[in-house]
Amino acid sequence: MNFVTIAEASRKTGIKQEKLRKAVRLGLISSYPLGNRRLVDLDTLPREVVSVENLIGVRELAELTGLSESAIRRGITEGWLPYFAVNNRFAAWDLVEAIRENRQPLASVYDAQRVLELIQGIYLSQLEGRRIDFPLKQRKHPLEG
Repeated sequence: MNFVTIAEASRKTGIKQEKLRKAVRLGLISSYPLGNRRLVDLDTLPREVVSVENLIGVRELAELTGLSESAIRRGITEGWLPYFAVNNRFAAWDLVEAIRENRQPLASVYDAQRVLELIQGIYLSQLEGRRIDFPLKQRKHPLEG
């Protein structure tokens, strides 16, 4: 971990301080209080830079998503909007980069398949009251009867 002030992060990354502060305020970048300053982890910042560089206003986001401005503000206040904004934007960026670099994205279809199998195994284990072996032998969802 490499904690620095927002001003220092701005100097080292070239991102304007105003954008970094806005991203911290919106919860798009993790920060930690130190007296009257906020520290950011410079080591995790590069992954989050994509979100910061593409920040848009509440009105623009409302137009893009069809959500009302008040719903977007509530989402920011309650904490659910920054999570989706950061993670979906990063996933989309990584997918584009993976295509450019001819590689699998960090969250590939194979990861999704394993997660789905794990979820189905949890259901099956609960329904049958026993330990389940992976890979699953039965490939349909256990709730489908």
